[in-house]
Amino acid sequence: LHPFCQQRTIVSYCFSQNIIVEAYSPVVRNQKAHDPTLTRIAKPHHKTVAQVLIRYCLQKGWVPLPKSDTKSRIEENADVYGFELSEEDMRVLDGLDQGDEGAIVEAVVN
Repeated sequence: LHPFCQQRTIVSYCFSQNIIVEAYSPVVRNQKAHDPTLTRIAKPHHKTVAQVLIRYCLQKGWVPLPKSDTKSRIEENADVYGFELSEEDMRVLDGLDQGDEGAIVEAVVN
């Protein structure tokens, strides 16, 4: 889960059933690192796009699961509790949802 693929129906169902929602690949495999909307939101917070994406997940009530092998990025990914995204930031990020088109991993059909 990330702003571009929010899976609102399943997330709503999970929340209604008290199921914890994990945000797999919340930093979008760094594919959106230079997205103008994300960089515009990150700049006044003095945070990276990855930090904004992780913080977004936390504020949505999702458990983010960012992946990195790089020590500095792991530390950066953990530094997301000293700021909060505004309601306007959240509204803008919510508006980025592209549904299935925003997915970076193809779902397996059983």
